[in-house]
Amino acid sequence: MAVRKLKVKLGEILIQRGSLNSEQLEEILIFQQEFPSKLIGEILVEKGYLQKEDIDTALAIQEGYPYLSLSRYKIEPKILRKFPLELMVKFKFVPLDLIGDILTITVSSLSHKSVILKELKHYKVRIFISACKEIRKVLENYYG
Repeated sequence: MAVRKLKVKLGEILIQRGSLNSEQLEEILIFQQEFPSKLIGEILVEKGYLQKEDIDTALAIQEGYPYLSLSRYKIEPKILRKFPLELMVKFKFVPLDLIGDILTITVSSLSHKSVILKELKHYKVRIFISACKEIRKVLENYYG
């Protein structure tokens, strides 16, 4: 799947997603001027505005991966049963669809992308991004 990197700033993505407001972003940008070696995402997590998973999701969107809200997506139990629960929990991914050898998954972060692709090497994998809490909720709903 070809991914096109977006030229949108991280703060703008977080505001568009409703994770952050413009006053909070302005505060963080001022703080970052005092500590230029710190990344905005790090500061947001340190100050308690966001979780690391929120930053990971926004960074993946910034990299050009499409976002998918799992609350609006029906996942067939048979696709979930094709993959070990331990693998899905460990790497925070959910399979969405399998057509031929094309497997569509959603992940909460790209940090494990290479490992996931290695584990799923028998498939051509298409990746979407979803919130970590939505992935957890899907797995909890299907596996208790």
